[in-house]
Amino acid sequence: MSTKSVFLIGIGGAGMSALARYFLSKNHLVFGYDREISEVSKVLIQMGANINTSVSESMDAIESNSIKDIIRTPAVKDNHPLMNALKDHKVVKRSDELGEISRKHNCLAVAGTHGKTTISSMLAKILAYENLPMIAFLGGDCKDFESNYYEVEGEGQRMVVEADEYDRTFLKLFPQSAIISNLDADHLDIYGDEKGVIDGFNQFASIVNGKLLVHQDHSGKIERAHLTYGSKGYFTYELEGNSLTFSFEGRSFRFESPFLGIHNIENALGAFALAVINDVNPDTAIAALLDFKGVKRRAEFIIQNEQLTFIDDYAHHPSEIKVLKDAIDRQFPNKKVLGVFQPHLFSRTQDFVDDFRKELKRWDKLLLLDIYPAREEPIPGVTSQWLIEGIGGVAKSSSLSSLIQDVEQEDFDVLVVFGAGSIGTKVKDLKESLL
Repeated sequence: MSTKSVFLIGIGGAGMSALARYFLSKNHLVFGYDREISEVSKVLIQMGANINTSVSESMDAIESNSIKDIIRTPAVKDNHPLMNALKDHKVVKRSDELGEISRKHNCLAVAGTHGKTTISSMLAKILAYENLPMIAFLGGDCKDFESNYYEVEGEGQRMVVEADEYDRTFLKLFPQSAIISNLDADHLDIYGDEKGVIDGFNQFASIVNGKLLVHQDHSGKIERAHLTYGSKGYFTYELEGNSLTFSFEGRSFRFESPFLGIHNIENALGAFALAVINDVNPDTAIAALLDFKGVKRRAEFIIQNEQLTFIDDYAHHPSEIKVLKDAIDRQFPNKKVLGVFQPHLFSRTQDFVDDFRKELKRWDKLLLLDIYPAREEPIPGVTSQWLIEGIGGVAKSSSLSSLIQDVEQEDFDVLVVFGAGSIGTKVKDLKESLL
């Protein structure tokens, strides 16, 4: 592959940073823009990327290096100053570039409103464990790879990729096989309503060239032929105590479950199933899953000792919060649990306020941070305090700046921090304050 120069707008984001690592692995010259030099960006700079936070410096880099390949994250809006400066340049979305890469590989796509990063990371670990040629684009840092991108060189590389429904990104892919973990309503700013979400996933299902797996609970929503997985279906699991069995076609594989929560058991079964239908030895797949170290911010144990358990999780949708709390209740019965939640997006909070309130009421105690805006402008009246009004006495307001002190004032055995925004930046400080 010949060397080329690329410019990535929003290079520090989860999806864009994986793409940057891909280009760097191909010895391309990588330039980029982001609003700040994050820890992720610092790593990319160490790997050879040239990153800045200035629109004028970005334009200088593009012009002086005659860069034609300019790629943007969908999180950057059309009216962003850099986009305005690039009005006479061709700028493509990450989804278009990822689609072109998938066209060149045997693409194994992982779709679903929840669980994409965990299933993708598990699948990548399985392929890497057998040293099968592959590249993997992940939505979080897999602890086995210490990265959100991984490659095993060789002929006939498979491509593991998260098929993200936001901005209909997954419709740009060329999947040879795929999995759909669930079809819960989300991103209603894109799809309008639940029917729109289901229609979008059916569009995705229609472009899968080969076999498609769908979780049994959502099987009836997908029109094309597919295999199912779950407690019933083509691929199944059974759990007795902590003894877990995966089964298909009359074959059974029994082992002690290392997974927190039923949702992660089902994620593991999904990764196992997608690997098996792609001719991976099932014994190898089980061995890889037992060796799986997890994904940062996905049911990640930060502290685990006799006095205290501290878990960090990415849950930011009511359905994700439900399965997280179910897992905590099952794993830590009769323990005092403190939850710390940062809502993500004003629109999501508004669209699902009743569901959020229902699930957040279940926590023994809850500290609620301000809503993380990400790509959005505030919506009048949609605030964390508004959310608290419907939760009751278990919830208190907190903030990133006061969080350490607020947590230290609470009495708990288990601390669970969850949310998809900036709350993850406080995990290290919280750990240090609790040890």
